Amino acid sequence: MATVLPTYKHALLTGTSIDLENVTVKVVLVTSDHTHSASVEFLEDIAAANRVMTSDALTVTVTGTNVDFADGVTLNDEGNGKTSSQAYVYVDTGTESTSRLIYHDDSVALTSDGTNDVLNAHASGLFDL
Repeated sequence: MATVLPTYKHALLTGTSIDLENVTVKVVLVTSDHTHSASVEFLEDIAAANRVMTSDALTVTVTGTNVDFADGVTLNDEGNGKTSSQAYVYVDTGTESTSRLIYHDDSVALTSDGTNDVLNAHASGLFDL
């Protein structure tokens, strides 16, 4: 199930909004060994051992309440042999403890085989706020 994370929604509602078009936004694919929960808020909450691969920066657009990104984003595949089962979209601040997770999708299946993959957005966008 794909969802905008409650902690991100709370930040938006309390005035801690993030201008997604003007920050570095990335995707990290994660193994099934990671358990998603309401307490998962920042990149540091996902153990490095459970991360399969990370994307290059997304080019994000926000139209009304719809958040989308440009197709053709590279997923940097290190060939670690791990299989992803979920993905998080996050704001990359350069520091894991402040890189806020904003979106979770548990329907991703991709095995790291050393060949970079390309990520494309759904025609209706990534998510609605």
